[in-house]
Amino acid sequence: EIVFWDSLNLAKLYSTSTVQSKKKEYKKRILKNSKRMQIWAKNCEANYGHKYFIIQGIINEIEGNSNIALKDYHTSIQLAKKHEYVLEEAIANELSAAIWSNAKEEQYEMIHLVEAHYAYVKWGSEPIIKRLLDKYPDLKRRYQPRIGDAMVTEDNSTLNGNFLDLNTVIKASQTISGKIHLGKLLEKMMKI
Repeated sequence: EIVFWDSLNLAKLYSTSTVQSKKKEYKKRILKNSKRMQIWAKNCEANYGHKYFIIQGIINEIEGNSNIALKDYHTSIQLAKKHEYVLEEAIANELSAAIWSNAKEEQYEMIHLVEAHYAYVKWGSEPIIKRLLDKYPDLKRRYQPRIGDAMVTEDNSTLNGNFLDLNTVIKASQTISGKIHLGKLLEKMMKI
């Protein structure tokens, strides 16, 4: 995990640095991390394959190969989905969106942002979701909740900011199954 997160941090430092010697140092460390991750990915694709392709995508972006980086991120997304690594799926989608944004391809950017947002919602990271929605206000309009977004507990369920009281649902279903007369059913439902 440290190798993966180190690579993401180094990529951010690389992109914001103006000192060439620092950029060279950051790239060297990312390349070293990539070699380590590649070995792990070969031995256990399920745990490291998606992370390796994110790091490869970062390297290809640094080297100016955006099309290859997009392919790496796509591979990472597919592996992350296959092996249920929701966070890394979100990260790869967000990195893909950044490439499409730089290319002024808003439609493709938005596709990846919606997918990233969905994965962050699924992962449960409220601060990242808020950051995305603040940065891309149009995203909220384009996001459609999917089955599985709801977090159901004994007391309530949250679905995209709306609350659904599970006890009310149970009472309603019991009322519906216990009352056949429409008038009485409606009267009971209004009391719930």
